Amino acid sequence: MSNLEAQGLESPAEVQDDRVIVGSWSKSLAEVAQESARLRALLAEGRAEEARREMEGRPVEEKTALVLAGAEGQEELLSLTGPGGKSYSPAVVNRLPTEVLVNLLAVDSEYLKHNIDILRAISPE
Repeated sequence: MSNLEAQGLESPAEVQDDRVIVGSWSKSLAEVAQESARLRALLAEGRAEEARREMEGRPVEEKTALVLAGAEGQEELLSLTGPGGKSYSPAVVNRLPTEVLVNLLAVDSEYLKHNIDILRAISPE
């Protein structure tokens, strides 16, 4: 048992060679990147409800991988992971690498409101 598991925490998602690994779940990086791009395209086309429905049916590990592979659309994809597809899932946030979370925190005052939601999602209840 790893130190993270002993503390009841999940191992962060990672990319190893050509695979995205989240806990015991893994998939080809190319497949995850392609699906992530497709979901971002749905959002760009104004088809957010369709993207939300698609994200809802996926396991937490896959949602995490899709956010990780989301490039500049990570926050938009993360916002599809919570209940009703309109907030951040703490289970997904807790599996994201620290570097991703740091990049999601905004310094622009227009987006500071999202920082509270991210910090709330990573804080224990």
